[in-house]
Amino acid sequence: MTESLDIQRIARLTPLAEVRASFDLSIAHVAPREAALVDAVGFTLAADTVISAGHPKIALALRDGYAVRSEQTIDASADAPARLPLVPQWLDAGSPLPDGADAVAPHDTVHLLGEGNKTKAEVLTPVAPGDGVLPANADAAPSMKLDRKSTRLNSSHGYI
Repeated sequence: MTESLDIQRIARLTPLAEVRASFDLSIAHVAPREAALVDAVGFTLAADTVISAGHPKIALALRDGYAVRSEQTIDASADAPARLPLVPQWLDAGSPLPDGADAVAPHDTVHLLGEGNKTKAEVLTPVAPGDGVLPANADAAPSMKLDRKSTRLNSSHGYI
């Protein structure tokens, strides 16, 4: 059971420069085009992906509570509450911070006294600047790069 096998023999190796040159002649660049994100899975980015505007655009409350100016709560304590000049605005988590406020005091640290237009407010604990607040542009600053040129997009990218 002997068969004649044609054995391939390599007479010579092709120099790498020639191989690369033959690829360069047979492969052309693909022109960039825009596509909807849902259709872009598997595509490769032709340019860096850059955020045009920051997120969030304004400061947001991270918890339910009262919008306060932290400097007005510096010496507050349960024994000597700090009286606020104005009744603070109630905020639900995710609400925008009003002008002048730089913190959100937890609901149980602010006591409202009186009723109607005679209501006064006092704070029982100090609140630091930025407490309970997601600052503007905290998640993504303007001009932040999400992905670099030549990145292949797949479903694990958060914006697809």
